[in-house]
Amino acid sequence: MKNIQLFSLALCSFLLFSCRAYYVPNENSTPMLSHKNELMLTGSTSLGMRAATLAGSIAYSPFNNIGIVYQGSGYTNAGGGTNSNEGRFHEFSAGYYKLKENNTLFEIYLNHGIGSTDNTSYEVTSSKTGNYQTSFNKTSMNFAIGKVDENFSFSFFTRIGSLDIYDLSYDNNLFINSGIYQDLVEIKNKRYFTFIEPGITTKFGFDVFKLYTKSSFSFIDQNFSRLNYQQFQLTFGLQLELNKLLKK
Repeated sequence: MKNIQLFSLALCSFLLFSCRAYYVPNENSTPMLSHKNELMLTGSTSLGMRAATLAGSIAYSPFNNIGIVYQGSGYTNAGGGTNSNEGRFHEFSAGYYKLKENNTLFEIYLNHGIGSTDNTSYEVTSSKTGNYQTSFNKTSMNFAIGKVDENFSFSFFTRIGSLDIYDLSYDNNLFINSGIYQDLVEIKNKRYFTFIEPGITTKFGFDVFKLYTKSSFSFIDQNFSRLNYQQFQLTFGLQLELNKLLKK
């Protein structure tokens, strides 16, 4: 009976601790702008195994074939009572797009963002609570190709870049013998991580309003096992084309 109880406790601890995430990707910047003076506002939520994210963005084309984007996002994860994670991220993007005669759209955007996280973890075996914080920069490039239409559009995209966790701190209560502590030490020593994040975007709707979905994967330094991160997420959002609204 005692062995069963110990096994159950260990299994429970593993399942709860496995929910922590040191990196949660923001929504991939694929505005699908197609002409000069186009202005889009979006709001979305992304769901994954480790965290839920809320995001908003504004995209504008000041010149033909040129787009600029700002995106702000935040995520949270209650972690079943043993882990509490929350993070914030701000990203700015600038890029080039080309709409061909057959409505094929090509996009390439350069992105740079800054973010931070606050995390609290509770160790069941010792009843200790530890806190740690991270600050990071993320620089990346998006490539996307798809089809645009008045009522339905889609694109395939890939984001490639570098994650720089330049500041990582933890308090004296962080459990030294835990896997979390070892994770943080090795992440702090490595600091830089490369990533590839492919996915697909679909948009559908009428005139000013569009609903959209994005499904995306993350592959980050597969030889480095200490960085727990959200490997897949599904995004649902609403897009408002302000330039069309203002003309009415």
